[in-house]
Amino acid sequence: MKTYLLSFLLPLLFIFQGCEENGDDGYYDGISRVYFEEGTMHTALGAKPVEFTTFEVKIPVRILGLPARQDMMFKVKVEESETTAPLNTYTLSADQFTIARDSIRGYVSVELSRNNIPAEVDTTYTLTLVLEPNENFELGIEESRKMQLTFSNYLAKPSWWYALESQYWGPYHPMKYQKMIEIWGGEISMDDYMSYMTQIIYVGQDMYNYFQEHPEFGMEFPENVDWPYVK
Repeated sequence: MKTYLLSFLLPLLFIFQGCEENGDDGYYDGISRVYFEEGTMHTALGAKPVEFTTFEVKIPVRILGLPARQDMMFKVKVEESETTAPLNTYTLSADQFTIARDSIRGYVSVELSRNNIPAEVDTTYTLTLVLEPNENFELGIEESRKMQLTFSNYLAKPSWWYALESQYWGPYHPMKYQKMIEIWGGEISMDDYMSYMTQIIYVGQDMYNYFQEHPEFGMEFPENVDWPYVK
């Protein structure tokens, strides 16, 4: 009989220990837990359209276990010791965000202030966020309780720019290239330039016309630009 009881109780003991270990490791154990889906994210503002002065980044946070039984708030803070981004480059709109009822995912919203991020030098900032427990959630696996958002506003001068700089584009400025990227639909490679020169000159003309209509940006161009193609 004693042997039978031991054989019955030992597996239960292991089960309870396993549940406790799972809780420490962040696996589902009946407790609502949250974790960052991504350990790192990068936002390259340099290639965004000229008109973007701010840009919202949505960082996904996921429930470990069952969907939210109601709208449930989770808590996050900035880890200042691991953050290099100046305060004027980002805004964390709150310290708590919502996972909607019946959902397993919510988002931390971070607004980047592009005008305060250097565009002329290759500078990358880091914002480190850490999840914190609250009345709704404990924390998930340790490796996913922290994430780093890196961002920059630098846009390097493309290698093809020099070829028609004195005729059409004028001195390089990131805003000129940003507008061309917007019109073209992506960054323009040397292969693009060599294969589609006519179309890219059209793009340059559209860029030129835009800044002629918006002199407040102060872009400089060669005098009396004579475009070779008429659209």
